[in-house]
Amino acid sequence: MAVAKGDKIIYSKGFGTTPEGTEVTADTPMYIGSVSKSFTALAVMQLVENGKIDLESPVIDYLPWFKVKGFDASRIKVRHLLNHTSGLSEETYFPVLPLNTSLEEAVRNLAEAELVEEPGKEFNYFNPNYQVLGVIIEKVSGISYDEYVKKHILEPLSMKNTYLNKEEIEKKVTKGYSSFFGFPFIKKEPFRPYGLPEGYIVSTANDMILFLQAHSNLDSNQKILSQDCFNQLQTPDSEVKSNYAMGWQKVKSSKGYTVIYNGGDLDTYHSDVMIIPEKGYSIVIMTNQNSFINQSVVYDSLRKAVIDFVLGNEERQAMPEIHKYLIIAGICTVIFIGYQLYLLVFIGRWAQKSKHKKKICIILLVFKDCCIPVILLIVIPKLLSVLLERRVNLREAFNMQPDVTTGIIIISVLFCIKAVAKIVVITRTMMFAERQDTIQRGGNYIE
Repeated sequence: MAVAKGDKIIYSKGFGTTPEGTEVTADTPMYIGSVSKSFTALAVMQLVENGKIDLESPVIDYLPWFKVKGFDASRIKVRHLLNHTSGLSEETYFPVLPLNTSLEEAVRNLAEAELVEEPGKEFNYFNPNYQVLGVIIEKVSGISYDEYVKKHILEPLSMKNTYLNKEEIEKKVTKGYSSFFGFPFIKKEPFRPYGLPEGYIVSTANDMILFLQAHSNLDSNQKILSQDCFNQLQTPDSEVKSNYAMGWQKVKSSKGYTVIYNGGDLDTYHSDVMIIPEKGYSIVIMTNQNSFINQSVVYDSLRKAVIDFVLGNEERQAMPEIHKYLIIAGICTVIFIGYQLYLLVFIGRWAQKSKHKKKICIILLVFKDCCIPVILLIVIPKLLSVLLERRVNLREAFNMQPDVTTGIIIISVLFCIKAVAKIVVITRTMMFAERQDTIQRGGNYIE
């Protein structure tokens, strides 16, 4: 974590250990996730300022081969990509690309993506928008994305511990921590070259403070962009209902101050970067452990608490005791799974008790067991997708919250097995009862 007031760093400290066992400091390299988009947006605006990119020009002016499925790609402008208003969405495009996929290959693959809205009409967070911007930067500048960012952003700002090269990143960062019912475990975090402009830059808290100071101290000697272009970067699109600007969000603190903010998440890393222009503060929070619950509850509370603290609220704020609740949830999950296994093992007893029930009652009991997997595996992910405004499938859910997802999958499988077992056992029990009844009446029974 690091905090600066104007051009001076007033707090810089690390906590905990890396998966390799070394102490975390403010100079420990970590993935910054979607904060990478802030670098890409800055690079684009530099090229705009130099007259090499026009925000109102269509993407195909720079990438003539650019295509999307079933739509005239010439209507998608550079500005739409920056504001996430391209009309593309994870609702219709959420591929799993091979790790060795290049940036240009990933963008060419967008020929399979369908629009969900007219460009410029609605905000839809879509990571590949910034992959397209990365390729535009390469085509316009004549050098690779990582070379451009290093030459025009990292070197002028003396960001010596920020990495974009595959070999350097894989030497510095290979693993992080995920969480299983409150207990951290080490997990591999693979580098995806095609995701570099939107989520795979590696940096440190101290380096990121330098990056934020360049955005907030606009009268300093270290100018990498004009004030007008910085203002454009940090101003949300007035045409849509969103606080998203260009690689940044504009929100309000609890005390009413403007906060220029961006956050990033990978499976095992989380980062928050904040600028409070009216007070001159820059704040960086980076962690090497992540999960969906931590991201939604713990880190959100931490970010707000740190903002309030630097703005003068010195009252210590309690963080959500999510660890305790996750342990309790884990115990309850194990007990519930054990109970379902018990019911499955003694399914014959249920059949004996149910053989005299009406058929409609038995059908409803089996139907209930069939419905629960549908609700857990299909309905809940759909509801989460609507709530989060991005697609949530089992693969992504397992990567971001393996404990809950594992529990859901096991419970769903058990209910499916139980439903099939009930059908088989009750059918055999009823056939046996019918045969016995026939024998007692002195008749013949034919199987």
